[in-house]
Amino acid sequence: EVFRGRSASDQSMVSVEDEEGQDGVDASGAAPVSWEGLLRDLGRKIDEEMAGLDSATLAPLLSLAIATNSADACAVSVHGMQQHMALVAEELGISRKLEALIDDLSRVGKEYDALRSTFVDSLVVRYLEESLTHMDVAVGKRPLWLSSKEFLAEGGGATDGSGGTARASGERAGLAPPGRPAPGSGGGPGSGGVLADILRAGTRVPEEMAFGRGPEERPSLVEICEKELLHTSAFDTVHASLMPKALGLLLENITARCTRSILSAVVAGKRHVNEWGALLLQREVRELERVLSGYLAESHASLTAAFAKMNQVALLLNLDRPSDMSLYTLDLDVMPAPEVQQVL
Repeated sequence: EVFRGRSASDQSMVSVEDEEGQDGVDASGAAPVSWEGLLRDLGRKIDEEMAGLDSATLAPLLSLAIATNSADACAVSVHGMQQHMALVAEELGISRKLEALIDDLSRVGKEYDALRSTFVDSLVVRYLEESLTHMDVAVGKRPLWLSSKEFLAEGGGATDGSGGTARASGERAGLAPPGRPAPGSGGGPGSGGVLADILRAGTRVPEEMAFGRGPEERPSLVEICEKELLHTSAFDTVHASLMPKALGLLLENITARCTRSILSAVVAGKRHVNEWGALLLQREVRELERVLSGYLAESHASLTAAFAKMNQVALLLNLDRPSDMSLYTLDLDVMPAPEVQQVL
C-alpha cells in the first residue's frame, strides 16, 4: 500500500535529512519519504485495519486462521492428488493395484475437510458468536406484515434490471406460483390469500400487525447482516485471513444462522406474515445471497446450496394455499416434511 503507484526508481530513493529536519526527496521529485515515515504509515494502516481488536485477541485469531488455511491447503492438495492418481491409474490400467492407496488418500482428504470445518466453527464461536447473536435477535424481531404502500416503499416494486419487477423475477426463478393474482386483488374464495380475506371480511387488523410502520423500523436482512456482522472488525479480520474454501464454510455458517432465525420467528408464531411481507422477504433473501456471495467472487465456491433452505421457506410463505405446493418439487433433504408442515 505504501509503495503502490511508485516506479522502481521512486522506491529506490535515498532519504536525506537537511539541517532543519525536513525529509529529502528523490531525483524524480516524488513526495518526501523516509523510512520513519514509511513505518508511521504502516503503523497507522495496521491500526485502521485492526481497529477494535487488541493484541490479545488478534494473535490467537490469526493463529487459528493460519491453522484453518493450513488444513484447507492440505485438503485441496490431498484431494487433488487422489483424483489425479485415480485418473492416471485408469489410463495405465493399474487401478486395482493402486485402489488401496487411492482410497486411503480419500480418507485423509476427508479428515482434513473435517479439521478445516472444526477450525472454522472455532473461529465462529470465539470471535463472531456475539455478532451472530445480535443478528439473530434483529432478524427475529423484523416485521413480516406489510401494507401495499409499505411494500412499495421498501423497494418491492423495483425493477430487477431486466424490465420486470422483483416479484416477476422471483416467478421466473420458480419461487412464486405462476399466474398468481396480486395480493388483495380479489377473485374466487381465498384467491387473494390472507390479506384479501381480511379486506373482504372487513375485520380489524390486530394492533400488533397495524400498518404504518416506517422503513426505519424495518431494516432489511442485508442491513441487519451488515450492521451486526459484516461491518465489524472481527469479521473484517477473519474473512480477509481465510482462503476461499474456508471462507465459503464461514459464510455457509452465517447463512444457516440467518435461516434458523427466520424459521424460528415464523414457526414459533413470533411474527405474523402476510403476502406483502412474504414477497418482500423473498426479494431480501435473494439480495442477501448476492451480498454474501460477493465475498466469494474470486473463487469457484458458491452459496446456492446454503441458501436452499431459506429460499424454500420464502417459497412456502408465498403460496396462496397449501395445495399450491403440488406445483413445485420440494427438497425434503433440505427441509424435512415436519418443518414444511410447520411453516404452512
